Amino acid sequence: MSEHHDGCFGCGQVNLFGLQLEGGRFFVKQDHQGPRGFAHRGIIAAALLEVVDEERVEIEFHAPVPVGVFVHVGASGGGAEARVDGNLVARATVRPVS
Repeated sequence: MSEHHDGCFGCGQVNLFGLQLEGGRFFVKQDHQGPRGFAHRGIIAAALLEVVDEERVEIEFHAPVPVGVFVHVGASGGGAEARVDGNLVARATVRPVS
């Protein structure tokens, strides 16, 4: 992961509107809402990008993420996964830069 600071949207603990990603998880707040009352997909994408920290990433969304839950993100072979209660909600795959 790149060097970050307390105001970082992904991992900064003083950024009240950010993810405050800590220990591979973050809580989906009302401020993170998108269409239909679920987490905005950009929020999930930001969490995955925080973990992989690569230039070119393809993201697949598998399920909507409700507000008020913890999302666990972690690196996996060649990318990262986001899970809620053990269920895959999104996957990031690193693509080579050409």
